[in-house]
Amino acid sequence: MKTPRIVVILCLILSVISAASCTLERRKPLEISGYNQEPIRINSRIVVFFSPVVAEKPLKETVWDNTSGPIWSPEESKQIGFTQHYKAQFFAIPPALLPSAAQAGVNLIDTRIVIPFGNIFVSVFESALAKSTEQHDVCFDSSCLSRFEKSAVNTLQVRIEKFFVWEYPLNHLNFYLSGSSFYGNEYGLLRAYPFEFQLLKFSLGSIMSTHAHFMKQMNLISNEFAERAVADILRKTVVSTKETI
Repeated sequence: MKTPRIVVILCLILSVISAASCTLERRKPLEISGYNQEPIRINSRIVVFFSPVVAEKPLKETVWDNTSGPIWSPEESKQIGFTQHYKAQFFAIPPALLPSAAQAGVNLIDTRIVIPFGNIFVSVFESALAKSTEQHDVCFDSSCLSRFEKSAVNTLQVRIEKFFVWEYPLNHLNFYLSGSSFYGNEYGLLRAYPFEFQLLKFSLGSIMSTHAHFMKQMNLISNEFAERAVADILRKTVVSTKETI
C-alpha cells in the first residue's frame, strides 16, 4: 500500500533520530452496510448459533489479519485498516524513487491488514435474518443454544473454519473463507452444507491513492464478500432444506 510523501519525510526524520524502523497504524471506524439482496423467506422460527473461532469468545469480536490469523479483540472488531512497518532499507531510498521501487516489487514495507470479519459476517447475517423473518434468535455460546434444544424451533449452526486475507499484487486484496453450516430441528439434522468462497486481486487503488481511499475500499469489499457468503449459506441450507422435506 502506497506511502504519502509527508509520511516518508516523517519516517526519515524519525530514523535519523532513533535509527529504528517506523511503524504507522491506519484505522477507520467500521461501517456495515447490512444485507441488501433479495430476502430469504423463512416461515418458521429459527435460532442461529455462530460457533466461536477463538475459544469461548464471540465470533462478533473476532478479527483476522494476514500475520497471525484469528484473534479476539473487541477494540479492533469495531474498526478496519492496516499497520505499516517500514524496513531499514526504506529510509535509504529517496522519496521521489519510492513509487518506482514499489512498482518494481521491492519489499520495503510489511503491511499488517486487519479485517474485523467476525463483526461484519455476523452483522450482515443478522440483517438478512431481520429481513427474512420476525422469529429469530442469535447465540454465540453453547449455554445460549441449550435454552432452545427442547423447543419446537429450527436451528442453524454456522462455523467458520478458515478465513485468510492477504495483499497480492501490490494494493490488491484477497479473501478466502471456508466453513460449514448445519440446519436441523428437535428431531435431528436436516442438512449440512460445507461452504467455500474466495475473492482474488480486488484493486484497492493505485500508488497515488490515499490511505483513506484504501480503507474505504477495504470496508466496501469486506461487506460485499460477507453478503455473498451469507446469501449462499441461507439459500443452500434453510431454503434448500425446506424444499426437500
